Amino acid sequence: MSVAAGWTVIAVLILRPLFLRARKQFLPILWALPALRLLLPFSITTEISLNPGINTLPEGILLSPVPQINTGFAALNEAVNPVISTSLAPNPGDSANPLQIITPILACLWIAGAAVMIIYGAASCISLWRKLREAVRLEDNIYVCDRISAPFVFGFFKPRVYLPTQLEKGAEYVILHEKTHIKRLDHIFKPIAYLLLCVYWFNPLVWVAFYLYSRDTELACDDAVISTLDADGRKSYGRALVDCSTKTRLRPVCPLAFGETDVENRVKKVLKYKKPSIIITCIALVLLLLVGVYFLTDKPAGAPREIEAGGKLEGGGRYFYATVQSTVGRLEIIPFEGTWEANYDFIVLDRTLENGTSAPDLERGDHIYVEYDGRIAESYPPQIIRPFTIRKVTGAEINRRVDVNYTVVWASYSNSDEIYEYADNKSSFPSPEGGHLPVYVIESTEELAGFKEKLGEHLDLDSGYSGFSSFDGAVAQKDKAFFKDYVLICIYVCSTEEPCWYNISSMNFGETLTINVSRADYPPAESKQQAGQMMIITVDRESLEGVTKYDALMH
Repeated sequence: MSVAAGWTVIAVLILRPLFLRARKQFLPILWALPALRLLLPFSITTEISLNPGINTLPEGILLSPVPQINTGFAALNEAVNPVISTSLAPNPGDSANPLQIITPILACLWIAGAAVMIIYGAASCISLWRKLREAVRLEDNIYVCDRISAPFVFGFFKPRVYLPTQLEKGAEYVILHEKTHIKRLDHIFKPIAYLLLCVYWFNPLVWVAFYLYSRDTELACDDAVISTLDADGRKSYGRALVDCSTKTRLRPVCPLAFGETDVENRVKKVLKYKKPSIIITCIALVLLLLVGVYFLTDKPAGAPREIEAGGKLEGGGRYFYATVQSTVGRLEIIPFEGTWEANYDFIVLDRTLENGTSAPDLERGDHIYVEYDGRIAESYPPQIIRPFTIRKVTGAEINRRVDVNYTVVWASYSNSDEIYEYADNKSSFPSPEGGHLPVYVIESTEELAGFKEKLGEHLDLDSGYSGFSSFDGAVAQKDKAFFKDYVLICIYVCSTEEPCWYNISSMNFGETLTINVSRADYPPAESKQQAGQMMIITVDRESLEGVTKYDALMH
């Protein structure tokens, strides 16, 4: 918030000279823009935002193996981040990261500074209040006091105008000025501005904003008053400014004193007053609106190049799937879904999860699921600031085509309807579209024995033929230890017209695991009998998590 407000202050400083030539009554509105950035813990996101201050310090920087900042400017990031990454990088043998040690110290320093500022402001107001107890009411909310040297407004809920007893000339102009402060609610806004300064005292741009806001508040009141006066009235107003100016400034930070700030410049502006151009005023207001739109908003959090192909979670988070490229040090991955600019783009992940534990051991080529909050550091390679979950993905989650390792065995030709009745996808038969092949899912030695018993009546499972091994020979080593980690998926295919060979081109993982079978470019089979084949696929159980249906299609 502080950095984002700093950029807004810079934008206001650039715009301020134009307002000095326009209606100065609008000057304090300029400073409302950075004040809102400091006050509001949220902002509207727009694609047209020019504020680069969002996420300057990434949320996960304390636990990052390579701490970096994001200033919004690539050149500055490249100059600063190598120094930060080198000097503040964690040592695996230490109990805490350097930033985890430094941050509490800085937090205590910040609290101490804010406390000093608040105590000073409170002490100043109490000291002044004691002096004002002797004030005597003149009329309405106007009081005179022997113990003050300059007129000012004091009071938050019930503001009063206090005049020094020795004030002789220009009292009517002084009162008009101070009443204008009250009318503009400056007695409320200036204490709020000081409280913001107490909180953000470490930001020099906030000090600049507070100083100029105090000056511009006086200029705005001057402008409001002298716009109602004639030439002689403006001269009298200027003399009153000089008479009320003091060599020693008021110690309290909250009162609005008539002749306290930049008297010489104010007198010059009063004497040289000209009605501002309506065109300049309109241009200034339009620019004020644009600054508000461009700097009170933030760009949507997310990657410079979106990686949303995986979708959004119910809680608003994002996720995508990726392939591990390197596991040395940090985790380097390449998304296989998204709109990245080139194949060589990759992301670096912090292995530390949200709960502080480490990501599981991953190997190159593993497909992983990455959940994150949409924020990616503006660096190359791009870095996800804080991933929430990193784990291997199941085939059902990916919903994509994968290559298949399979074994083809001879099983003889059969057109028995019971072959389809025993299949796990028997609801696909008969199908008007055709093309479905029977699929058998075998998850245990008992199911394997039952499969052989049922289909052994219609197929030849214990004999090979013309270079093909038998089904029994292919599954002879599939014991309980095997089925603990793997599942067998079998597909029966045979020629219905001319003899030919077949192969599996791919599998589509999803809620339904679909196996794609196509005709092979081998020499023609010698006979239809030879073309009856059983295709055996071995799949690890983790990949089948989430799969509820199975099917095979002939292409």
